This record gives sequence, structure tokens and C-alpha cells, in this order.
Amino acid sequence: MSNIIISPPKIRELSLRVTGKSGLICHHFGEKSRKQIQDTQSKVAKGPKEARDPQAEYEGAFYKLENGGYGFPCAGFKKSAIRAAKLLDGVNMTDARQMFFVEADDRDTTGVDCVRIEHDEAPEMRTDTVRLAKGVSDLRYRPEFRNWSCILKMSFDEDLISNSQLVNLFMRAGLQVGVGDWRPEKGGEFGRFVVGEQNLLEKAA
Repeated sequence: MSNIIISPPKIRELSLRVTGKSGLICHHFGEKSRKQIQDTQSKVAKGPKEARDPQAEYEGAFYKLENGGYGFPCAGFKKSAIRAAKLLDGVNMTDARQMFFVEADDRDTTGVDCVRIEHDEAPEMRTDTVRLAKGVSDLRYRPEFRNWSCILKMSFDEDLISNSQLVNLFMRAGLQVGVGDWRPEKGGEFGRFVVGEQNLLEKAA
């Protein structure tokens, strides 16, 4: 049998400050929605339809961190960059998923790993008309952060993607894909961001 030499991965850590160019609209898949799906799958009989509570729906759409403040899922930022990779020749989404990871600042109260959102102004409640699958119109009550930013702490394998390539990928993600509801990927203008301060660290494998 021939000897196969596998070199250790060159793990690096990178932090990027991203700043919103348009509002970030959050839409947490809350406990009420989970229960509705569970009841449907369990064939639980539906009771009388409850009157909607816009304030409760608005509060339920936040990612509220366990240690206070608000966040946004790490997975949302990673998926944005992965989707941007699909727009480039020679990079496929499957490979991109394994090249880097966005590390959590905290978990929200439902266990979702999140990046902490910094904001200069209090979030505002939006009331938007949306079109459901069957063509029926409905209202959604969601929070929007107007002036927002966050620091993305990432780990990546330098043998698979370089520091500059990762930065450029997130630049494209912020311009062409975005994060949150009504982002460019979904035909909207929200959730766009730009990449600012960068800090590259070395991490033991």
C-alpha cells in the first residue's frame, strides 16, 4: 500500500465588521408557528381561530439572545455567502459550505446560534402585505433594524479558501444576496451590507 500523506488543515480565524446598507427585517420562526405545524402533523383538532395580536407577532419575530440584546442567525450570513459563491465560475455551493464557518456570539432563547446585532436606533415594527402560496394576501408584523452592524467571527481552512477570497465573497454577498426578509436574493432591497474592518488571526488546528 502506498503511503498517503495528509497535511493538517491550515485553520485561520477572521473577523469582519459588516454594516447594513438597507434595513434588516427579522422573521423568527417562532414557537407559535412550530406548534401549529406540530398540531397539523399530529392531526390535533383545530379550535376556534384566535384573534391576531400584532404586538405579539412582532415580538415573536425577534431573535432575542439569552444574554440580552438581539441577534441574527449565523446560518443566515453563511447561506448568503454560499449563495454568492454560486454566482462565480469554478465555485459550487456544496464545496463552499465546507470552506468556512460563522461562529456564534450567543444563542437566542429558542437555541438558535446567532451573531449579535448592533443598532443605533430602536427597531421598528413593520406592517407588510404578503402573498401566500394560494394567492391569498395576508399581513406580517416584523421588526426592522434601520442602522445595524455586526462582527462576523469566522474560521476557515486556508488550503481551501484564502483570507482575501473570503472577504471578497462576503462583499458580493452583501451586494447581491443580502440577509433577512425581502433581501435582493428574494427580489427585495433589504438586508444589504458592506464589509469594513478586518482582523485575521491564526488558530491552532
